[in-house]
Amino acid sequence: MRIFSHDTGKKKALLLGDILLIIIAFFLAALLKASFHQKFPFNFIFAKVDWRIILWMSSYPIMFYVFELYNQNILKNNIRLLIYICAAISIASCMVAVFSYVFFPNLIIGRIILFIHAILAIPLLFVWRKIFDKV
Repeated sequence: MRIFSHDTGKKKALLLGDILLIIIAFFLAALLKASFHQKFPFNFIFAKVDWRIILWMSSYPIMFYVFELYNQNILKNNIRLLIYICAAISIASCMVAVFSYVFFPNLIIGRIILFIHAILAIPLLFVWRKIFDKV
């Protein structure tokens, strides 16, 4: 029995791409929000980065696993894929909001940032998965 098959390698690449896109969408959302409030938003964004935020953004793939978004057959149906991505992002964002308000009130991720993050992450992940399916 082979430990690393071609299918496992593809799933790992898909997982890595998901995590990177979730983190990129989060930083873009923070940049968009900060750009309306400060002249130098990068200082503001990187001052607020904490290991818990990176951990929470990395927890989105858990919801993708629950919604079976790592199943290769899901990638074929565009409507189902988009609905599952929307549901997974929405539930994961709600979980992140609840955990940030309950357990770490000094590190609250704002509603606007989570909303912009969801708006950015959904099309990014959909396009990523369609491109990944073609490769």
